[in-house]
Amino acid sequence: MERAADEQAADEVGSRRTVAHAIGVAALATAGTGASAAGSALSVLHVATPRGMVPRRVSLLLTPRTWHAAGLLRLLPAAVAAFSCVWSVEAAVDLVELIETARGGR
Repeated sequence: MERAADEQAADEVGSRRTVAHAIGVAALATAGTGASAAGSALSVLHVATPRGMVPRRVSLLLTPRTWHAAGLLRLLPAAVAAFSCVWSVEAAVDLVELIETARGGR
């Protein structure tokens, strides 16, 4: 969910670099809010670790997007609904034909 929010923020702001910078600044600002000095020092170190969540989010924002699937994914529910309607009508027509055939009408 955070990645989707990051991408949406980048789209709205218009700069992936600005959003990545804001995420990094916010993480560092909240890292020192622990109860003890040792706890806050450890949380600052945790935020800065290369495998931490914040560096991954920032690095993903700084890498260029290669595939824009948002438009296709927005069309998917409409396409599924349209196919469902078409096949429902087809099934209803087939049912009517089967009932007429069973009655001996054809």
